[in-house]
Amino acid sequence: MLQYIRRPEDPLPSHLDYLQRRFKAELTPNVLWGRLPIGPGRFYADWTSGYIVSEGLQLYEVKYGPTATPTRDAHKHDHEEQAYYVVQGQARVILGDCIADMGAGSLCYAPPGVYHGVNTLGDEPVYMLDIHGFHYDGKTAKLDLVERRVPPGGGVETIVEPDAEGAYYVVSGVATVTVGDETASIGPGGAAYLPRGVPHGYRNLGSRELVILRIQNKDT
Repeated sequence: MLQYIRRPEDPLPSHLDYLQRRFKAELTPNVLWGRLPIGPGRFYADWTSGYIVSEGLQLYEVKYGPTATPTRDAHKHDHEEQAYYVVQGQARVILGDCIADMGAGSLCYAPPGVYHGVNTLGDEPVYMLDIHGFHYDGKTAKLDLVERRVPPGGGVETIVEPDAEGAYYVVSGVATVTVGDETASIGPGGAAYLPRGVPHGYRNLGSRELVILRIQNKDT
């Protein structure tokens, strides 16, 4: 397994087991599946393999089943930012006093201290990315997320970002990703971690459009 890149077929730890241990409670029945490509070392030290250890960035894939009775249950984080990105299906997101319905490609951002939660809309499961930026050691990090639609032959030349860790996540198509000395082609569900100061970039060498999510956890 590569150090910075996770292909969709790579085995990854179930995030559900971790959540049950952390909160010492059963998860809601509509949580069907979850796995962790990228997670902060201090939060996931009990995992021995599989996920990529980050400084303060979490990328969690989760699938929720239909919710028979939608709720207004919500929570907040005082020292972390959170974002939801819908890959497939529909979700209803609570954000403070607001409620928004989200379809595939929609993004919702929850600043520190703002109550937020999510319910499935309709009779089909919703597949989402749950993204966190943790604030450690007096730093204030800032999540920045951009969905890019890249035609065949397009991409980003190799760059170095000393003041931000980040990640790529492939929504559809195939990206040829380079991080440091590693290069791999990853399809939908593939992810790459971009440490501070490590050169990285990607190209669409396929024959159809690439949809890729670029995530940054920036120092400000």
